[in-house]
Amino acid sequence: MARGHVVRVFRVKMSENMAKGLEELVSEGYYVSYADALRHALNLLLKENREQRFRQVYPSPPEESQRGRESSSNRSKTPFPVQ
Repeated sequence: MARGHVVRVFRVKMSENMAKGLEELVSEGYYVSYADALRHALNLLLKENREQRFRQVYPSPPEESQRGRESSSNRSKTPFPVQ
């Protein structure tokens, strides 16, 4: 972590299925730790939430949304950086 950042610790309760899924992600090497996997999942959720709120405040005009569908494969799927 960068200097000056406050680190907060949270205890989390989760279902057995979620815990097994988390263990699989770590044991298969997708993530180096449980904390890493949970941080990434939370960042993705926060990013998705920000994008939804942005679209509510700034809806695209109908002609742009149609054009966006045609070229969506050429654009990055992550307009906001994940931290």
